[in-house]
Amino acid sequence: MIRHILVLFWVPEPRLGNSLFIQLSSRKPKIRRIKTFADQRLHLKMPSETKNSNPRSSVIFYGWVILAIAIFAQILTAPGQTVGVSEFKDQFGEKLNISSRTVAIYYCYGTAIGSLGLPLFGVLIDRYGCRITLALVAFLFSITCYYCGHVDSEPKLLAAFTGLRMLGQGALSLVAGTMISLWFKRRLALAYSVMSVGSGIGMMMLPYIFKPLFENYEMAAAFQWIAGSVIVLVPVSFVFVINRPQSIGLSQDGEPLDEDETETKNDSSRLLNASSKFSSKEKQSVVGGDFTFLQAISTPTFWIVTAAQSAWALIGTGLVFNRKDIFQTLEASETITDLAVPALFGAMIISQIVTGLIARRFSHAILFTAGCTGMSAACGLILLKTEIMAFAGFFLFGLSQGIFVIMGQSLWADFYGRSHIGKIRGLVWMVVVAASSLGGFALTLGDDQATEFRPIEISGIVMAILCIATLYIRKPLLPESK
Repeated sequence: MIRHILVLFWVPEPRLGNSLFIQLSSRKPKIRRIKTFADQRLHLKMPSETKNSNPRSSVIFYGWVILAIAIFAQILTAPGQTVGVSEFKDQFGEKLNISSRTVAIYYCYGTAIGSLGLPLFGVLIDRYGCRITLALVAFLFSITCYYCGHVDSEPKLLAAFTGLRMLGQGALSLVAGTMISLWFKRRLALAYSVMSVGSGIGMMMLPYIFKPLFENYEMAAAFQWIAGSVIVLVPVSFVFVINRPQSIGLSQDGEPLDEDETETKNDSSRLLNASSKFSSKEKQSVVGGDFTFLQAISTPTFWIVTAAQSAWALIGTGLVFNRKDIFQTLEASETITDLAVPALFGAMIISQIVTGLIARRFSHAILFTAGCTGMSAACGLILLKTEIMAFAGFFLFGLSQGIFVIMGQSLWADFYGRSHIGKIRGLVWMVVVAASSLGGFALTLGDDQATEFRPIEISGIVMAILCIATLYIRKPLLPESK
């Protein structure tokens, strides 16, 4: 009987160095790790060296560094977000000599096609971690931004929108949000509120950055500046991102792991995932009480929340994408029109701060219902057809959107665990992004005065119906393993 097996392999994370020496015997697995420059750079001690020391003796909890990177990544999704695309979509129409409606159709198709690739990025997160996936997505997104400056035909426009929406709004947001889920637990809602506020401030300033950029530079040069900004995220990811806090002897929120728990759960789990010789049952026993992907999608809560987030994405995208048409129809001043998006994001920032502080005091059902109610009321204000009420509608929608952003991000880890969080959030994000692809087209105002605001009226009714459905959001029970 072979009692000792030596496994030598490269691990692409800064906290593990270049190799592991793994000794398996009849006793519990032990992993001896080689201390590297990365460990000294982070001022962190190896778990094997912390028997009588506190891992929190480092200068700060490294989760706050991860949070800062996530904020930076979320801001860089701007070229793929509706608020960013709306700033340069007219340039595409002028260059290709096509109407705004045609551009909106390509935007819709590109978003729908791009959403299909998001589950793949969820699998990459679970398999390789956020560090590698973030670097890959940033690299591909930078290339896509550069490509956008050289679009000279309608098929290339479709390809550009597909890349922007899949990699910007989709994959980069997915990785940034998942990073937070892996590093925080008790303070997860607060961490998401900090990330959302930081990125929201960046998004709020976006029109004042993109507008002069595309006015003062040729389209190709403007997108080169954007691509250069995005590519910075690649070295940041490789140098600073650590996949999980367990890698440095911590649990979520910076609490120290018990030594036995560190060795048996964390290291054994990594070893089982690295070896194909172990059965799925053995792997599942290490994972513990987290939902599998199939178990998660079998719960009613999963689909209620996904439906609510999809409706929000569709309506929010439609309002932002068509905001100029909405306010021009109401004969609003240019000042009110330009302030609508900053007001929406400003309201969202306020709402995110408050939601992050009160999230642990109220149930997910109550907060999601409050968000749906606010969005339905926001559509009602726009239907009053005055510029002040429309502006108030955008502001109220921002308040409601802030609730959805915080609760929608934190729910998946809170309800289903973190072992398969990439696959679960990947599917959710695919559905949400696919729904947002319809927003720009579905909320296009009608041709005659009687039906021009009908899409917004229908949106308000849908959100009112979802107010009832979200009351039934409950934390599901993990099915007993057979």
